[in-house]
Amino acid sequence: MNTAAIAINGKPPCLWMAGGNHKPKRRTYRVGARQKLNVANVYGVLILAGIVGWLTGSWTVCLIAGGVLLISALYEGGIRPTGRGR
Repeated sequence: MNTAAIAINGKPPCLWMAGGNHKPKRRTYRVGARQKLNVANVYGVLILAGIVGWLTGSWTVCLIAGGVLLISALYEGGIRPTGRGR
């Protein structure tokens, strides 16, 4: 009989052999709306720069387009590196 496949009270062997209901702890991080919007804007910059670089076939153009788009997003406020005062 294969004891590795036996479940006691619906628990897999790794739990009942370890002697408890131990669940691995997950670290959760709260991510605010500003961080989510910043990430979305950076992804947009990367996608657009990648498309421009792919269409031109040049890594240099891709990097320049990425830099220009990133600076313009920072300047116009789409990417906010710090919180605004309340």
